[in-house]
Amino acid sequence: MSSDFTNKLTQERFWELDFVRGIAIFCMMLFHCIYQWYFVFEVIDIDVNFFYYFPKLAAVFFILLGISLYIGVERKFYKNFKDILKRSLLIFSCGMLITGSTLLAKTGFYIYFGVLHCHGVSTLLSYFFSKCNKWLVLLVSIILISLNSFLPIGHSPWTYCLFSSDLPASFGSTFDYFPLIPNLGYALLGIFLGKQFYTNGNRQFNICKAGVFANFFVYMGRRTLWIYLIHVPILFFLNDVIIFFFKPEYFINIFKFF
Repeated sequence: MSSDFTNKLTQERFWELDFVRGIAIFCMMLFHCIYQWYFVFEVIDIDVNFFYYFPKLAAVFFILLGISLYIGVERKFYKNFKDILKRSLLIFSCGMLITGSTLLAKTGFYIYFGVLHCHGVSTLLSYFFSKCNKWLVLLVSIILISLNSFLPIGHSPWTYCLFSSDLPASFGSTFDYFPLIPNLGYALLGIFLGKQFYTNGNRQFNICKAGVFANFFVYMGRRTLWIYLIHVPILFFLNDVIIFFFKPEYFINIFKFF
């Protein structure tokens, strides 16, 4: 990516989208931290429903995906399908690296089709709707979101990625599972919102500049991919160190997972 393109992309970003994205990745980090405290180190007790409802906030990522994709297409950041394909393959490949890591670690917790897998595929499929009528896009998004509980399911973890909200126990435990339905529907909802509020790639409303507090989340929102890739092992290490000093009876030798 050329420096001119990078500078242009940075200058023309809408800070409010990065701000919301930054809050979303911060919440995901918080969720994974609490997940480790509960399931791995077992130092807290919490209502297990928390681990069902909290990840639903990930829909924000897919809505922002759609908005950003639409803006990128309108502003020629993505000049053609080849650009979108490269972006999609990059994100999906990062997801496959995580899949490979969980399979090699043999901890019993596997990631077959996580948020990065779904994000990469949704980016590719959403591109074909970026030029469609916004009301058609909204209709398709509502249908996909509504179909979440009605479509048939397959017989492998990969076909479940399309249709089912839950993997069967025979596939093992997974702590990062995001099927295309309904998440592709959220991405298309984002395209609709982009067409509505960022028509032709231009903001259709007035908003003040980002303040000092907002800039922290804006910074995170511009680096969500890297943060997502590295935050889990870093949290794992930091939590283990903290527990070693304050609750050594719960200490776990993290190297046994590798």
